[in-house]
Amino acid sequence: MRILRALILAGIASVHVSAAHAAQVAELSLSVQDPRPMERAVDRIVKRHQLQVTYEDPPYIYSGDIRDVTTEVRRDLANYPPGQAPKVFAPKGGSIKLRYSVLSATSKPEQPVALLRNIVRAHEVSAAGATFDVRESDGVIHVIPVSFRDATGRLVPLSPVLDTVISLPAANRSTIEALEALCAAVTESAKVQVGMFTAPINLLSRNQFSEAVYNETARDVLTRILKSTQRKLVWQLIYDVNTKLYGLNIQALPESTANSASARPSSTSSPSSPIRPRQR
Repeated sequence: MRILRALILAGIASVHVSAAHAAQVAELSLSVQDPRPMERAVDRIVKRHQLQVTYEDPPYIYSGDIRDVTTEVRRDLANYPPGQAPKVFAPKGGSIKLRYSVLSATSKPEQPVALLRNIVRAHEVSAAGATFDVRESDGVIHVIPVSFRDATGRLVPLSPVLDTVISLPAANRSTIEALEALCAAVTESAKVQVGMFTAPINLLSRNQFSEAVYNETARDVLTRILKSTQRKLVWQLIYDVNTKLYGLNIQALPESTANSASARPSSTSSPSSPIRPRQR
């Protein structure tokens, strides 16, 4: 009898704990349809929950992964004979849909890394092409391409651009100059063109990063450069289908710690200025 009573009490306690936990969480939905669904999903999570999540694009080489968007984006078609305007291409894209839980008290995911991995799995189910991995380092979550479709359409392993090992000499540089030096070092070592697209110029110009770098991955160096500003910053490395170059976008998250599930960058955030126009 005593054993049966103990089991009943344990069951009641378990129900109470489950009910209490259910009251502490809320369910949200994520739905994106975009030329870069993984990048758009990461952007939504960053802005909803003010999480430091970075994103790196794969290259888009296979003809089945891109589409002609000339008539959708060009505003000067009248200046050319029919069909003669320079072509503009974009990733074909796809969709991601899933539901996930957040803590009611903070409106943040209980396990951010697990959430990002679930998004990666949802991408693999509904969007053809590249596959991604999720890594966490020094409090920053990175969404990284690990395979892509080559020119023949085969899914092949990919060495991410920001895994390139670089070195930089010590120099008296502003943070923006350090980022430009990093892009130049990656370009030289990886043999792919990498440059700055957009960044909060005022913030990055008034901070310094002068230390030397020896044989470190560009990703680790980039993380350290941005952490030196003492601000929460994220990046996206975007591959432009038309120019075949990579552009680095830097975004500042709000300094306020009062966030909600529908939060957006506040007016106190440093605005991003185009160093080059952001490519989609």
